[in-house]
Amino acid sequence: MHAPEAMQILLEKALGFLEKSKESDWAETPLEDQKKMIRAAIEALKNNQPIDKGALKAEFAPIGSLQETAVSNRWGEEYIGLAEEFEELIELV
Repeated sequence: MHAPEAMQILLEKALGFLEKSKESDWAETPLEDQKKMIRAAIEALKNNQPIDKGALKAEFAPIGSLQETAVSNRWGEEYIGLAEEFEELIELV
């Protein structure tokens, strides 16, 4: 599987968790904005367009909004796996 396809699948998994989540008091980026950013990246990948790597890196970073949302919504372990895969893929897309 090519990196853009793998990244799209990863982002779809993250979006699935976000869709079931509630707002986190600790996340800097509001939940709806996190979902909007992930959806935009998925659409860009589907259309062979560039993604905003910097913004995604900030969201997936340790103590970033995505991690804070994950921990607040009890999917922190799953987040760790997503973040590790993200780090492997982000420079390849």
